[in-house]
Amino acid sequence: MARLPAFRLGVVLALAAPPRGGLAAQCPDGSPPPCAVAPAAHRVAPPPPADRARRFLILPFRNLSRRAEHDWLVEGAVALLGDALGQWQEISVVPDRRLFPLLARHGVNPGAVIGEEVMRRLAAETGGWTVVTGEVLAAGDAIRLRAVAYDAATGRDVGRATEQVPAAEVLSGFERLAATLLGTAELRLRPGWIAPSATTTSLEAYKAFLRGLQYTYRVDPDSARAAFERAVALDSAFALAHVGLALSSALAGTLLDEEADAAEVLATQGRVAQSVLRATRHSTRLPTRERQLVQSVAAMFRGQFATGRAVLDSMVVTDSNDYEALALLAALELYDPVLVSGIGGERRRGSPETAALLAKRALLFNPARSDVLVFLARIYREAAGYWIGSAAGIRREPQSLMDLMGGVVDRRFLPLLDGDTLRLVPVQPVDSLALMDSDSVAAARRWALVAAHAWAEQWLAGAPGDHRALSMMAHDQELAGDWVGALATLDRAESLQPPERDPGTQRYAARRMVLLARLGRDAEAGSVLDSLWVGGFFGRVRRGFSFPRDGFMSLAWAAGLLLKRGDVARADTALASLGPFCGCDGAERDQFVVDVLAGRFPNPSRRWWAYGAAALSPELLRAAVQATSRSGSRIPAAGVLERVLPELVRAADRVPK
Repeated sequence: MARLPAFRLGVVLALAAPPRGGLAAQCPDGSPPPCAVAPAAHRVAPPPPADRARRFLILPFRNLSRRAEHDWLVEGAVALLGDALGQWQEISVVPDRRLFPLLARHGVNPGAVIGEEVMRRLAAETGGWTVVTGEVLAAGDAIRLRAVAYDAATGRDVGRATEQVPAAEVLSGFERLAATLLGTAELRLRPGWIAPSATTTSLEAYKAFLRGLQYTYRVDPDSARAAFERAVALDSAFALAHVGLALSSALAGTLLDEEADAAEVLATQGRVAQSVLRATRHSTRLPTRERQLVQSVAAMFRGQFATGRAVLDSMVVTDSNDYEALALLAALELYDPVLVSGIGGERRRGSPETAALLAKRALLFNPARSDVLVFLARIYREAAGYWIGSAAGIRREPQSLMDLMGGVVDRRFLPLLDGDTLRLVPVQPVDSLALMDSDSVAAARRWALVAAHAWAEQWLAGAPGDHRALSMMAHDQELAGDWVGALATLDRAESLQPPERDPGTQRYAARRMVLLARLGRDAEAGSVLDSLWVGGFFGRVRRGFSFPRDGFMSLAWAAGLLLKRGDVARADTALASLGPFCGCDGAERDQFVVDVLAGRFPNPSRRWWAYGAAALSPELLRAAVQATSRSGSRIPAAGVLERVLPELVRAADRVPK
């Protein structure tokens, strides 16, 4: 239940039965009557429209129900709506101490209908050029509030708002009226986070924050980050904007940017940690719910999943429709690695099935959340066999995110769609997936891919020009073996990518090279390869993040294309760059290079199965080996190729023709 601040409660109670003689007993400037009259005041030239829109004159509301218990709202509305609007630094509201004497001087009874000419005079004398009138109507045990805003200079209706609230929560109704009457598209959005009166006093910061949320929901993390940066620049104590900045930075650096190199990842982690620290520092003045949102996000980014889970669980118990809490809890469920005892042995505390159910529920309450659609598309794509789908399991509660990233993994799992349920199948220390019927596993992955494709299509339907949505669709087509469709979708995605976004990484070009090679269009693939090599792309992959999927695949296929061409020197460099991804040394590393090219991944404890999609086509593998064998003395001495060639020849002989 919304509570009226104590100092305002006194004002409102005083207004409930104001002494009419007292209102006429002094002039607007505080002097005793007779008052000086300015008959030409209404001819004052109005300021420009942008200035008029920020200067409010709130007139007493009309009590259409004529119930005595609502009479106080006739004049109380001036104080309540004035407080809600006046919290913003950029907005001015004519104070009631000036308004009521002026109404008395003009012979206007509070609650009466006021004509346009009188409104114009009042606006000119007070400077409140956006005049708000309203009505109060009882609707059972609730109160219906209706407000209309006029531009006094033109007489034009510039805003309308209606709210129906329980009688005990009338203050929250006036706050929502105020948000709508401010008249900007951004402020008509009502995300679940917002408690404006306790987050910032800067209207421009608040508007930037809302723009950031809109961009986040549309899966545009770069624009979202810029908007949140604008918000915290205008108000450095804006805790929720710092949270938005942390989330948008993480979204840009992990959810969508699957090729971020080590420097980018470290920079993202630094930005996120800084934003989370500032959000926590300024969260003490927030209402309970908003403070809990900050606490949960801070806990998640620190790897403290138990703390974050407890906070979010309590929020969902308090309000089962809180879609922000549901969306955050879905993310926590997906990434929580702690092992717990269950039927059949240890299981992961975080569940992809629960994550998907929570995400779908959040989407039900707010269908505009494209970011949740991406989340669902990724969950099912990983169950379809996409490389990043492994889930770690650890037996202790992590103390920080860095502790989690650098800690020991006790078990590893892969997601599988079992009927309608997403479950995690252990693949380390024992590969249980290998013991399952291969046809059943293949069918489960096909159904998961259908689901992933459906969620990606839903995202694309709402954002037909978004290159990221098309990029995800191309990955789905690639998983399905539709090389032609994937290539066409990827070309469309690249044509829509903003030219200033990551111009040096050439990720789309690397993916195109692989697809062209899969289709046997080696000359075109080789041309792209040469461009990538000259542009330094493969060097960045070598220095990059631990598991950049597309970069790793492009290295493997580049090695195959170079071997087929007889360019053994550059091929040896590419093969040497594949080895470190194994996380092993010596003969085991050389065997890993062979297994990558041939598509054999016998040891799940090394996560080699994560590279299955990088395997060369049988045709390219055989052609590469034949061309290399003919190269003879040109093979670099003591290089990787010299060591792995005999095993590579045997692997090529074993692949089906």
